[in-house]
Parts: sequence; structure tokens; C-alpha cells
Amino acid sequence: MNQPFLVFSDKKGKIYNHPSLKMVCSSSLCLPKKEKLVRLPKGSKFFYLLGKHSIGFDPYTGRFEILEKFQGKKVYAVAVFLIPAYLRLYRPAYLLKKRVKLPLWAYTSVGLYGEEIFMLPQKE
Repeated sequence: MNQPFLVFSDKKGKIYNHPSLKMVCSSSLCLPKKEKLVRLPKGSKFFYLLGKHSIGFDPYTGRFEILEKFQGKKVYAVAVFLIPAYLRLYRPAYLLKKRVKLPLWAYTSVGLYGEEIFMLPQKE
């Protein structure tokens, strides 16, 4: 499996995947190790993080990029609130542009590979 693609949202909450940028995890900006990725369990909830812009990895340039707009529209970072029994230690990678209060839930980073959503629930 290749690295999953970055997932992001518009301001209405519609979720998209980026055609080239790869999923990045927070903690010091890193690409998730493929063997640590887990298919997103049923019952998990998606959220877009208003005021936070996604950070993805461009495999062609070898650089991290901040995604503020896509096809001319403002876009935001996406996270998943996991169902019970999963430990979340990695957060989604984002740039804070505007302070917005979010519920105190265990958000984790997600990415798309093929037709499936993957997450990184445990620290490597």
C-alpha cells in the first residue's frame, strides 16, 4: 500500500481527498508508517476543524504543504472521533489560522487509500 491521500473539507462539511498530497500526522509532522495504519472502524465520526488548514506531504517536491484552498474554495482540516476501544495518540496535522473552540473529543488523523479510509490510532 502507498501512503494514503490527504482528506479535507469545505465549510459545509463535505469531505474530499487531495489528488496528490499525502496524509500527515501531527506530533512533529510525520508520514504515518503503513504497517501502523488501521481501517477506520464503523461508528467513527468525521469532523472538519474550522479555522484549521490541513498540512499534507507532496511526494514530488518532498515538502510539507499547507492546504488553505482547493479549486478556488477555502478548505479545512478533517479529523475523526474514534469509537470506544481505540486509543488515539496522533492528531491531524494542521495550521491554526483562527482560534475556534472544539469539543474535547479524541480527534485523530485520517487519510484515503483507494476507496477506504485509514487512521493512525496508536503511537509508533
